[in-house]
Amino acid sequence: MPLSGGFGTVYHQPTAREDLPDAYRLVAGSMTIDLTTYPFGDDPVEIDASVGAGEIRVFFPEGIAFEADAQVEAGQLHLVDKFGEGMELFERIAIGRGASQLTLHLDAAI
Repeated sequence: MPLSGGFGTVYHQPTAREDLPDAYRLVAGSMTIDLTTYPFGDDPVEIDASVGAGEIRVFFPEGIAFEADAQVEAGQLHLVDKFGEGMELFERIAIGRGASQLTLHLDAAI
């Protein structure tokens, strides 16, 4: 569980590589990472995000190749078309053709 990052509802919309932090962290609340206006190119983007209690939502443009792994200690996990409820949930997916332009590592305790 992250012990940094604050509380509440947070919205991130990076529009350049220098806007991407090493990791997104939130102790409790709702985190949205909006990549719909991010200029994806040849350099792949890797996002690491975690929340102690709450949710992480990520939006990105249609048509990009991506892979994601998501872990929830207790609660619900919804990753594209995969859904689960319970304890110690984990999913990994890859969508699109060719090399991934986006890699997501998502972790929620509760």
